[in-house]
Amino acid sequence: MRSQAFLVALLLALAPAHAAEPRPPSAEVPLDEARKALLAQGWTLRETFLTLDDGTRESQWGDAGLLYRAGFVEVERCTGTGANYCTFNYRRGRSCLVLQTKGEFEPGRYEPAVVQRLHRCPSKEALHPENGSESTPPGEPSG
Repeated sequence: MRSQAFLVALLLALAPAHAAEPRPPSAEVPLDEARKALLAQGWTLRETFLTLDDGTRESQWGDAGLLYRAGFVEVERCTGTGANYCTFNYRRGRSCLVLQTKGEFEPGRYEPAVVQRLHRCPSKEALHPENGSESTPPGEPSG
C-alpha cells in the first residue's frame, strides 16, 4: 500500500512540470494547436511546390488553397474528398516532419485534426519550384 501511495505522490509531484511543456501534436489535436506546439519547439514551416497538370500549385488548389490563403503555407495538398486528408510540412535543422490531418476547414467553424505525425521529408520534386530557384540546403535530407 505504501508503495502505491509513494508512486501516486511521485506522479503528482512531476505533473506540474510536465503540464507546463507544450503538448506535442497527436491524434485528435486541432491543426492550429499542433502547429503552435511545433513552432514553440523550434520547427519552421516548409512550403512545397508540387503542381497539377495545368501548372496550378497543389497547395493553392481546392481545400489546400483555403488553408494556404488562411496562412497555412506549409500545406502540401489535400485529398478534397471523403475524410479530406491533408499533408503539412515542417523542418527543424536537418530534421523533417509531416503532419497529416483529417477533416474539413472553414475558418472560425471547422478545423482539421492531426491524425498522424511522420518524420519524413518532402520529395525532391516538391521542394523545387518549376523555375528551379529553390534548392535543398547543403547536407539537408530530401525525399
